[in-house]
Amino acid sequence: MPNINGSVGTDGSLDIPGTEGMTEAFGHMFSRRLASFYRKAYRMLGNRADAEDAVQDALLAAYAHLDQFKGQSEMSTWVTTIVHNCALLQLRKRRRRVYVSLDEPLGESDAISGAEQLADHRPNPEDECQHSELSTRLTHFYSRFRQP
Repeated sequence: MPNINGSVGTDGSLDIPGTEGMTEAFGHMFSRRLASFYRKAYRMLGNRADAEDAVQDALLAAYAHLDQFKGQSEMSTWVTTIVHNCALLQLRKRRRRVYVSLDEPLGESDAISGAEQLADHRPNPEDECQHSELSTRLTHFYSRFRQP
């Protein structure tokens, strides 16, 4: 496995692996650390879907900006910071949204829930098709027996 952090030369300079090595190192780090990235995001967000979104956004951002990784720290530390920032971004977005539970009654105690108010009580397309077909058959049947 390539050295993710690069190596320090005799003159004190830092040799960072090339693009291919960085991509390979990113893949190795990604496969080992995905669960810890998810746990970090979940601890911050408290929601599985938001945590998954934050990790996905972070990994895409990290991969897109892989050329900006300087090798001054471990790659996993760099990506963990990106996960942290993406989770914070999710939290900021969350504050702007208004959540309404569709299961809890709206208003009075005997009121119906939001889901019941939003429910479409019209016949579904399958029922309409079945009714139309039945109507057509009955009309055809009636017209056959009505003719002398």
